Amino acid sequence: MKNIILLGIVFIFTNASFSQGKIKIIDFDSKQPIPFVTVILDDYNGVYSDENGEIDRSFLITEKISLTCMGYDNLEISVKDILDNKIFLKQNTTLLNEVVLTNKENKFKTKKFDEIKHNDFMEGHMLIIGGEISCFIDNSFSKENVQIRNIRIPVVTKTISFSKEDENKRQLVKKLEFTSKFKLSFYNNDNGRPGEPIYVQKNIIFNLSQEKNVFVVNLIDYDIYLPNNGLFVGITNLGPVDEHDKFIQSEPFEMKEINGKKIKIVKPTKPFFPVIKEVKRINTFYKFSFDNEGKWESFYKNGKKKEAEVHNIGIGYELDVYE
Repeated sequence: MKNIILLGIVFIFTNASFSQGKIKIIDFDSKQPIPFVTVILDDYNGVYSDENGEIDRSFLITEKISLTCMGYDNLEISVKDILDNKIFLKQNTTLLNEVVLTNKENKFKTKKFDEIKHNDFMEGHMLIIGGEISCFIDNSFSKENVQIRNIRIPVVTKTISFSKEDENKRQLVKKLEFTSKFKLSFYNNDNGRPGEPIYVQKNIIFNLSQEKNVFVVNLIDYDIYLPNNGLFVGITNLGPVDEHDKFIQSEPFEMKEINGKKIKIVKPTKPFFPVIKEVKRINTFYKFSFDNEGKWESFYKNGKKKEAEVHNIGIGYELDVYE
């Protein structure tokens, strides 16, 4: 009887440890952790590994998971086959061998292209966790080498609410409060749509918050050059961060009970991105990172197309054009 009780305690302890532990995603060669890996679960759900390359086992309630990360081969693995709480990813040597050469001793001129912004909350787009918008950067200097100096991202920093005390429900404007972590990616121009990813040696990770309505991401140290036919820059919402700047691992959806039924809804996220409607050319696309299909679609505010409207996000940027 004592043996049965002891075995039961061991089983409960082991099972609890299994479900509450962390899994570390590691580079097969260097044995270093890989941060912000896309971990796809079932039913269009997923999470990102944190700054230490770890994911909480409590998210892994599916039989299989798929992992994708720039510079590494994709991997699909059964949860039961994960040994010692470690997952190893192998580098993709095809991407790693791509090198761009230029003579940086030449003189250059910096050309600035302004972002298009507004602070109309009702005309903003909420990018959910795992959502990625990709904006086109044109190259009108195709005879010269052109390096991307920075990307300028406009955000909506204010919202509206209504006074509870005022019987007329007076409209109030208030500052949004948020800090969220984002990732920058780059894609070739494939006939006006995002094509193959462009390899960047290091993750470009940054925070967006209510402190500014335009955030400048400095790219001068990443040596990213503009192809003759331009490229697309992707902006992915990784999730929120706490007051200590620590990444909060989050899924894009949550279950809510509405009228006695449990319904999966999108978790509210910030910031909102100002949507521009007057531009006639479609130069912004959208995809969901936790979708195995991963297809790019024309971008529309809140995913809804209205008649013949064209919706874009008006990012700005600076280019160093070499002589």
